[in-house]
Amino acid sequence: MRYLNFKENNLPANLEVRGCVYSTRFLNESAKPVGFCSMEVCEGRHLDISICLSAEELSGNGVFQNGEGNNNFLVVGNSFACNQADLIYTAFKQHIRQFSVFCYYGCEVMTWTPDVKCWRRVNYTAMVQELRPDVVFVMSRSLIAKSPFDTMKPIEEDKIFQDHMWRMSAFEKIVKKVYLLQALPSCIDSCSTEAQKFMNTGRPLRDIQEELIKRDDFFARQRIQEVGKRCRACEIIDYLPVLVNGNGHYLGYNPRTNLLYLDDHNHFTRFFVISGFLMAMILGKVEQLNVKSFCIFYYRRAKRILPLYYLAIGGILIALLSILPLTFRSSNIDSAREAIIFISNVKKADPNLEYKKMLENAGDLFTHTWSLCVELQWYFLVPLLCVIQRSTIKWEKTFFAAVACCSLVYYFTTDDMTSFYSVFSRIWQFCSGIIAHLLHTTNRFETTEAAQRREKKSLLDTGIFREEEKKPSWENILPHVSSFVFLLSVVGPFVPVKIPEDALRTCVTGFSAILIIVGEKHQNILLSNQAIVYIGDISYALYLFHWPVYVMTKFFAPQASFALVLGVLVSILLAVATHHCFEKFYLRWPPFAILILTSALSASCALLALQPHNVYDGNFRVEPVDYKKINPNDAAWNMSECGQCEDIAALK
Repeated sequence: MRYLNFKENNLPANLEVRGCVYSTRFLNESAKPVGFCSMEVCEGRHLDISICLSAEELSGNGVFQNGEGNNNFLVVGNSFACNQADLIYTAFKQHIRQFSVFCYYGCEVMTWTPDVKCWRRVNYTAMVQELRPDVVFVMSRSLIAKSPFDTMKPIEEDKIFQDHMWRMSAFEKIVKKVYLLQALPSCIDSCSTEAQKFMNTGRPLRDIQEELIKRDDFFARQRIQEVGKRCRACEIIDYLPVLVNGNGHYLGYNPRTNLLYLDDHNHFTRFFVISGFLMAMILGKVEQLNVKSFCIFYYRRAKRILPLYYLAIGGILIALLSILPLTFRSSNIDSAREAIIFISNVKKADPNLEYKKMLENAGDLFTHTWSLCVELQWYFLVPLLCVIQRSTIKWEKTFFAAVACCSLVYYFTTDDMTSFYSVFSRIWQFCSGIIAHLLHTTNRFETTEAAQRREKKSLLDTGIFREEEKKPSWENILPHVSSFVFLLSVVGPFVPVKIPEDALRTCVTGFSAILIIVGEKHQNILLSNQAIVYIGDISYALYLFHWPVYVMTKFFAPQASFALVLGVLVSILLAVATHHCFEKFYLRWPPFAILILTSALSASCALLALQPHNVYDGNFRVEPVDYKKINPNDAAWNMSECGQCEDIAALK
């Protein structure tokens, strides 16, 4: 691997777009291997304006032949665009009529780059206006875009983000689709050379661990992610998830093969690109279920849920012990203990513990935690179900449909308390989401090539490559179906007609699955607009805080008409503050820090929950009563010896 890594550290070879005809267009000078190159395909021949090269002349390079599509593609960016152009052509060549590439060292497309990095200025909007491509791939290696910004201020105030949005808006007015590359962490200066020096000591590259990579991608990824949320006809391409190791860390090399991904200039090596390794990993990655994958699964769930959950539980307990009257302690201390160990949904057969009754009483601050406890218990079941499915049957959808049916039968045949709170009576709802996901994703048992073909078709099937084909009639009604299903799910619970709860719950679950399936073809504006997306971002925090705020509002201001509105506002403010000041920060922490944080918060909750049910508990000795020693004459109710008897008699 040392020799292979050495040979692949070749800047001209890693940049040159083989089979593409270079010209001086847009630069007025030849700058090969960067600059502008173009290729047109017609009747088996590749054309660049007046130059036509036969497929046989190009076949020696093994690329850029047999393109017979009807769309013009443009790949644009800094030198990384030329580095990735072969990959893009290979993936989309059956849809390409004309393929053009423009790249130049150090010049970012989405934001202004200082002269010290970008030596030649090009008007990218004018270039797109002149070439009129159908599809644009913006493949820039983020440089200036990695500059930090104040995360406490709205991102709209960031100048670099404004540049990104301005450029994207300009492109979207001209082209049908824009693909924007997400930022990657940078490799250190002379990355490949330093790796060679390390391996020359006789040690494998994996021993260098993370020393080749600079963790400088956070701010650029935030900007690009926000662009993806706001753009109309763009899609973000993210290499990072398929390049990380088992611990979720990007190393810049494959620790199993010791093959370096990058050259000295942070370009992907030609071997890595042309082998199709990257595209195969993106389109056909197959996960194996083993102890390591289970650990990753549970770590990600715990990281997302537990810190904020225990923070909310701790805050509720502090409010219980310091603000609310003593009468709240007797029931809420026990409920807090159940919530801490995730058994809030385990209820005795008591009519007072029915969910409706608890909502009406509004006295238990932890009533709402039952649903999260069901979800967490499901997380312990789903890996087991996946193992059983993979070891017994290859038909994923059939297996989970059968599990859902069994759960649904249990839901309808058991008593009301069990059907509402038990995780086993709720499995059918979780399985509905799994089946909806499986209906439009690659089967895990497919080969890599089959997965690649199928996922590639999914990526390409956006309508922009099918102008010659008539769109299926059923696809034309998807926007209406999506809107109707969403509105029906929202309005259904509020209709004046009495709808059986079981029927309503079943329908809403089915409608949710339909929205997931339809979402592959059509994104509903009612669900994808920025307001709804932001509500989704704060929804977990809002879920944790809304019920305790409601209970306290009902207690302190039961008659005030404005109190509930004020409670809603307080809940939203708490959710927003927690999301921005706590949740967004801790999610970026490493695993060890997450472990310490979760342990500290859970321990604090446990200490608070160990408080007595009554402040007077323990102040009096508990001893057996000897009734023989009681003197009835000393009793307060015996007034015969009372000196006030005459006065009482006079009153009579």
